[in-house]
Amino acid sequence: MAKLKKSTKQSAARVKSPFKSYWYKYNLYLIYFGIGLLILGFYLMGSKPFDNTMGLSLSTIIILFAYLTIFPFAILFKKKEKKDLL
Repeated sequence: MAKLKKSTKQSAARVKSPFKSYWYKYNLYLIYFGIGLLILGFYLMGSKPFDNTMGLSLSTIIILFAYLTIFPFAILFKKKEKKDLL
């Protein structure tokens, strides 16, 4: 049987992903909250009768709030790193 040679380039090829340290639990909680708001908004929009106040105005405001504020904030929010004093 032939022996496999270990490559020394494998350790140099491992690069730390910049996205691994970017997504924190806080970002994921905001995304889940936004998805919950979308589900609530679409549920209110589909409720009968279709010409009620919640179906026309409140659901639209909830959906726009989720798309225009919660999702961008969840994506762009980055935790500030603490600097060592020593």
